[in-house]
Amino acid sequence: MNGWVELEFTVLADGSTGNIVVTNSSPRRVFDSSAVNAVKQWRYKPVMRGGKAVDQRAAVRIRFTEE
Repeated sequence: MNGWVELEFTVLADGSTGNIVVTNSSPRRVFDSSAVNAVKQWRYKPVMRGGKAVDQRAAVRIRFTEE
């Protein structure tokens, strides 16, 4: 089965992710929890403003395909 999930999340000042929200998916709800769990594990270099790390909202589409 193939599909995709679009999510919005916040890259927090410590580089972790939070406030993860599924905004769209196809097929509906099939891959949502897998996508959220993946994004929870991601780490980023935080956005810097004025020499200080700040929270930044981001969005991504994760595609799921059969191998």
